Amino acid sequence: MSLFSKFTKGNHTEKSIYPWSQRKLGGTSHALPRFGHGATMLDNQHFIIYGGIHTRGNTKKNAFIVNISKFLFHIIYNISATSLSTSGDIPSPRSFTTINSMGGFVLLYGGEPINTGEMWDPYFYVLHTNSRQWSRVRTKGRLPSERASHSTCISSDGIMYIWGGHYQRKYLNDLCAFNVKEYPAKAEWEFIAYENQGPSPRSGHVSIIHDNKLYIFGGVNASHLYNDIWYFDLSTRIWHQIAAVGYIPAPRESCAAAVVDDTIYIFGGRGLNGCELGDLCAYRIKSKRWFTFQNMGTPPSPRYGSTLTVIQNKIYVFGGECLTGKTDDSSHVYILDCSKIKYKSESEDESSNADRVNDQPERFTDNLTTSNDDINPVLKSQRSMTRQLVVSPFMDRNRPLPAIIDQKLNLPAHSMETNNRQTSTHDVAPTPPPPRPPREGATLGEPYRALDLSLKFKRESTQPDRPKITPPTIHHLDAEEKKRLSREIIARDVIINEMKKKEQWWRTEVSIARHVRGISLEEEADHALLMSFSPDESEDNSEKLLLFKQLVNVKAEIKKIKTNVSKQTESLSQKMELAERIRTVALEEAAYYKAKYVALKTRNYNDLDILESERVLVLEDRLAQVYEEKTIKEKSVLQSQSQSTHDKAARLLAEERARDAQTQSEVAQEAHQQALENLSALYEQIIKAEAKGRSDALVIADLSNKVAQNLSIGNHRADISHAHIEMGRLEAANIKSRNEIAALVQKLEECKDTEMNLRILLNEREEACKESVLELEKACIELGLLKNATSHGKSQTSFQ
Repeated sequence: MSLFSKFTKGNHTEKSIYPWSQRKLGGTSHALPRFGHGATMLDNQHFIIYGGIHTRGNTKKNAFIVNISKFLFHIIYNISATSLSTSGDIPSPRSFTTINSMGGFVLLYGGEPINTGEMWDPYFYVLHTNSRQWSRVRTKGRLPSERASHSTCISSDGIMYIWGGHYQRKYLNDLCAFNVKEYPAKAEWEFIAYENQGPSPRSGHVSIIHDNKLYIFGGVNASHLYNDIWYFDLSTRIWHQIAAVGYIPAPRESCAAAVVDDTIYIFGGRGLNGCELGDLCAYRIKSKRWFTFQNMGTPPSPRYGSTLTVIQNKIYVFGGECLTGKTDDSSHVYILDCSKIKYKSESEDESSNADRVNDQPERFTDNLTTSNDDINPVLKSQRSMTRQLVVSPFMDRNRPLPAIIDQKLNLPAHSMETNNRQTSTHDVAPTPPPPRPPREGATLGEPYRALDLSLKFKRESTQPDRPKITPPTIHHLDAEEKKRLSREIIARDVIINEMKKKEQWWRTEVSIARHVRGISLEEEADHALLMSFSPDESEDNSEKLLLFKQLVNVKAEIKKIKTNVSKQTESLSQKMELAERIRTVALEEAAYYKAKYVALKTRNYNDLDILESERVLVLEDRLAQVYEEKTIKEKSVLQSQSQSTHDKAARLLAEERARDAQTQSEVAQEAHQQALENLSALYEQIIKAEAKGRSDALVIADLSNKVAQNLSIGNHRADISHAHIEMGRLEAANIKSRNEIAALVQKLEECKDTEMNLRILLNEREEACKESVLELEKACIELGLLKNATSHGKSQTSFQ
């Protein structure tokens, strides 16, 4: 047997046909199973993972290096993980964090503390891969809010962008930037202001940067699960929502994403009612089209909290919470070879019908037969989700099952997608493909909102086994293309009808705006549909104008009320949660006293002793929880007090700086006034010198005339000499006056320069004074907020 046949025997040849393949992870046993971690590529054979939750018990090892060994013809032969021993400012254990690599450094930011009672970390860290030493980045100015389940990306110019995430029960949609290349010369966070309204606050989304654009997909907040896709233009700072077509993925959060060429691949996540998804979706950036896949080999089991890492056009799926997969599936690393996935060229897409939807990419082989895996993974996961609602960890088992799936996604009972190019010998009725989920996502049902949101980001200790569903084999018929086009037409008709309902309102508002601005309606087709409110017409037009204005104002007021109601929903949900907890405790107390009463009435002292012992255990658990909460509150209060002390010191420093700036401004003002007085005195001296020079010039002219007269009439030589002497004296006086004028002019120019410098100094002092006043006001506001937060925390502690 040859060496080549030896290493290509068995599963290697079979797996090389399909894009999906798997390898068992070797090396340390603490790397997997794990979810909620971060991963990034180091070089062509290594990537690093950090953090996350180890599902088989806590481990102190948080950083691992994954080595990819290749053999012949770039076939992956072995994948092993090695724990990474680091030193320096080591970050605390955390989950749902993000890491990125840049040169010989690894950047880590955010994450939720794993250990109970730890504070959230607002800083970000740098790992030097050569020395294996962590360093906390020292920044200036304001820090971004602590967060987890956010997204970070690094652009080509070395700027790290952070978007979204959640901090406890608060969801964020701010965009922060830090220039890594200019550190430490520039060590400040930049909080980017949007030119328009962007995506709603969310966490658990994914983001990538391509062609100087930041793309956002999916996510979840307190009331909504999203499947929309946006991009933020980093040059114009404007958000754009993409109206993508094709097989739009189901709403999800905690999924993973990676970009290869101009295609974004998204895998897994959690859908409605906490159901794990196992579908692979691809978004082509240039064509703005979604794709899904069939006949891909052995895909990973449905999971969430995993990571996708790209190394040489191969995507490595590492970790993830997998409750419905095989028992040994959690110890494997799955590989997606993107070079074996072929798409139609952009020219072919442009030449085809614009309304035609053909979202299946070309197959990597033409000789594959249909199997049970041909069913669309999106639909399979959604069908499994409808049958697994009873065992969902996010479902309150004491409440009835809601009909969320059919209402929000409009899934038919047996709708599945099959391969257009496959044929079958069986006669099967045409089955329509799965309908497109709404682009705006899905509203979460009451059972999803009623649970404790902290469970959404932490794994439960015990999870029931979900029943495995084996979908039947369904074959494709050619009639589905017409039904797909029909659904597209129906969806567009619905959009057109919605626009027609709003058309009259738009016409009314445009007409009122033209009337207010005094613009007359032109005789054109576009203006023929607008209304005229000319004052010279009948009184009906004025009444109509008043009525329309009132209707527009009422509509704006209704929109404002809806906005206020949506803002108050979060606080009301917290109050309802607190009331539900109080109700649960009251019911437990009532049950205890009722059991105690029955035991006393029947004189069953054994049951009474058991009941009392159980009561003691319950009270001890509650007391331990109260003490733990008290400790957390005390730490928070101490931190708030420390922050208040720092803010007070900053406020005093700002006041001192404001006083210094005010003093310097007064000194500069006095110097400026003195310079103005000196300048006015110099102007007076110049005016006097000019007047004296003019008078001397007149005297010289008069004496010149006299000399000429004396020469003409032949006067005595003594008189001529006397006149010459007088003329020389006057010329000397004139030269002296001119010199004095030149000196005064030079002094005037110097005074003007001094005045200009004083004006610049005065403006600088005034700006410094304004900045000091603003810092003082900001410090006062922050101090007031901290005092309110401290009093609120103390009131909650006393209430508990």
